[in-house]
Amino acid sequence: MKTSSLVFASALALLSLPALAARRSSPRVRSVSGEVLVKLKASTRATRLQAARRLGLGAPKTLGRTRFVQAQVPSGESFEQVQARLMRDPSVEKVEPNVLFDLSAVPNDPLLGQQWGVQNTGQTLSLIGVVGPDPLEAGANPGNAGADMNLAPAWDLITDCRSVVVAVVDTGVNFDHEDLAANMWDDGSGHTGYDFGDNDSNPNDTQGHGTHVAGTIAAVGNNSKGGTGVCWQAKIMAIKVANAAGEIPTSALINGIAYARTNGAKVVNLSLGSSIYLTSLEDALDDARAAGIVVVAAAGNDGADNDDASTPTYPCNYALSNVICVAALDQRDELADFSNYGTDNVDVGAPGVNIASSWYSLESTVVPSSGEAFVNSSGGRTAWNLPASPASTAMTIGSVSLSDGRTNVGFLKTQANLSGSYANNANDIAWRVFDLSSTAAAQFVLLKASVLYKMVDSDHFDLAVANSASQDPWTAGASSLTSFTGGTGDYFEDVSYDISSACKGQATCSAGLRFTSNASGVSTGVGVIDFKIVSFTYSDVTYNYLAGTSMATPHVAGLATMLLAYNPSFTAADVITAIQEGGRPLDSLTGYTATGKAADAHGSLRYLAAPTGLAGTSP
Repeated sequence: MKTSSLVFASALALLSLPALAARRSSPRVRSVSGEVLVKLKASTRATRLQAARRLGLGAPKTLGRTRFVQAQVPSGESFEQVQARLMRDPSVEKVEPNVLFDLSAVPNDPLLGQQWGVQNTGQTLSLIGVVGPDPLEAGANPGNAGADMNLAPAWDLITDCRSVVVAVVDTGVNFDHEDLAANMWDDGSGHTGYDFGDNDSNPNDTQGHGTHVAGTIAAVGNNSKGGTGVCWQAKIMAIKVANAAGEIPTSALINGIAYARTNGAKVVNLSLGSSIYLTSLEDALDDARAAGIVVVAAAGNDGADNDDASTPTYPCNYALSNVICVAALDQRDELADFSNYGTDNVDVGAPGVNIASSWYSLESTVVPSSGEAFVNSSGGRTAWNLPASPASTAMTIGSVSLSDGRTNVGFLKTQANLSGSYANNANDIAWRVFDLSSTAAAQFVLLKASVLYKMVDSDHFDLAVANSASQDPWTAGASSLTSFTGGTGDYFEDVSYDISSACKGQATCSAGLRFTSNASGVSTGVGVIDFKIVSFTYSDVTYNYLAGTSMATPHVAGLATMLLAYNPSFTAADVITAIQEGGRPLDSLTGYTATGKAADAHGSLRYLAAPTGLAGTSP
């Protein structure tokens, strides 16, 4: 159990983003290639940078107020090699990879009836009024009346949280959205935050996850538009830490937390996670603790026990007194089947299934187009350029049923259900030219897919695109968007890549998939599921449903913001204690979280710790 002298009781994201909210089996450690984070004993910024250069590290940069430096590894030196070399130097304290972290006053807002986490009447949710791309999860729809955050009586006490700045450290925020614009923080020069993914002052959302999180915390209430946030009025600081692929480097995350601290945020929402313990991130969050910042973290979406040493989730599992970790509940007050749990490391539950909130764009699927089956009974071979015979080493096209019900499998390196094995010395490319001229007016174009793979070490599967009418993307000179490598276990990853620079508005977008294997050892191969190309046009009037502990976390971040606005003298420990002790006991969380409670806004506002140190006689 998380404890400290300040915490009365015990204490996600994920990108993925929508990689932050995605489920992943057998997670692998992913990090920024060619970079390393080094904790140096030198006491000043200048001497730390000097020490990094002396150690042969390129382009060193300090990270927030920590003693870590982000730097480039010398060419040809692996992380393991540079780690071993640096740890032999007495000036070095720690070496870590730059890990990627696969967000009764009743208002008149029209989507309120769909926001069961705000007000659960046992309603059946529908997609009416929600124009985003994601469907509802049917498992607990309709729900149970009263299984919500108990916000209606809380709003009788407070709806104005403008005295508190809450940082959404995520994929950015659509700060012009009709339900968010009035609640955006401003640094005094017109900037609503910062983009550490692209290193500029424009943190506009390019994936939607952060916008959805922000709407749950503080969509403008009682404005006759969209939905309602936990706080009707607040100050949302947009901190974008995701790159174009939806990946979150540790370095960007640390810099984002430091920005929040420097600019006066008192609540930080982290709807993200990694299985890797990093001292660098812990140091950054400890620095936030020293500044009195409440950090609300997602428990994770693997259906796993965070208390098990083999399945931790960070930052949820950091033993810091200012970190509160949140599991996801469904509409019937049950722990969501995907939600992580843990009686030591996960504090409370909050609504995290079928959550309606603000969105960032209108999405249009360009490939496969209407009337075009991506796979069909004949395999659809005529549409794709496939490798030559022999067929035993070639990619095939067909359908396969997966355990989660999906059947739209575009490419299989091996037999159906990945039950066969591939050949040695394969070098196969399947490619096709798509007409994307219709996307010229879009803000950006993404290639999306889900990849199921099992390969031996050193075998590879790659995706790439290029503007070419007659060649596969690699022959046309493109670099791979990604390269999956072999290892132990079965892996499943959702991927999303911005292909705008090569393909937006182009009639000749060549998309390719390549499989290569070495001369020894084989396994079952690769399946590419739900391959599609999607265009996005920014919209300030769109809304969407999402599910995940990423969606549960901002409910509690909004409550923390509400508590600090209601009682400005509260410390971070006071806020966390009020959330823990003021929660609603729930059978489904007993034995699964530290408190066994669901977050309850009215209960937390009413919670008062008993006075201590009093002496005297009883009346």
